[in-house]
Order: sequence, then C-alpha cells, then structure tokens
Amino acid sequence: TGLTSRFVTPNGDGKNDYAVFVFNNPRDAGGMIRIFDVNGRQVQRLEIMPGMTSLEWDPRGVMSGVYLFVVTVDDVNNSGALVVLR
Repeated sequence: TGLTSRFVTPNGDGKNDYAVFVFNNPRDAGGMIRIFDVNGRQVQRLEIMPGMTSLEWDPRGVMSGVYLFVVTVDDVNNSGALVVLR
C-alpha cells in the first residue's frame, strides 16, 4: 500500500490536488480507506470496490495538517500518514 505523494496541495493547480492510494488486491476484494485527523477523529471513509487497486481522495473538505490513514483490503490493514498543505 502506498501513496503517489505523501504531500497533498488541493489548490486546483493540477499538481498533487488529490491523494492517490495504491494497494495490492490480488483476490479482487472490496475494502475501505479510513482517514483520521491527529486526534483520532475519522474525517473520511472511502469504499474500495472489488477489483480496485487504487483510489483517490479529494482533501478539499479538510484543514491543513497531518492525517493518518488505514487501508483495509481482504481483511489486511495497512496504515500510514499524509500531509495536506494549503
């Protein structure tokens, strides 16, 4: 599991406006991506449809800061952090 960039700048310039999660999905399973602020509050939940191997998140609705994510596919969890900069 990874991101195309750990730094997201949703300013509409076409560069790093979205966080793109890339993950293994060898059994074409469904899953979810949960995104949390540093206080542990879930700010977004994205559904991974069966067969998907990537998903983008539009962070325009959140403030600048560090966010933690958990990608769950086929009952396997992978986690990490990303930064939203304005």
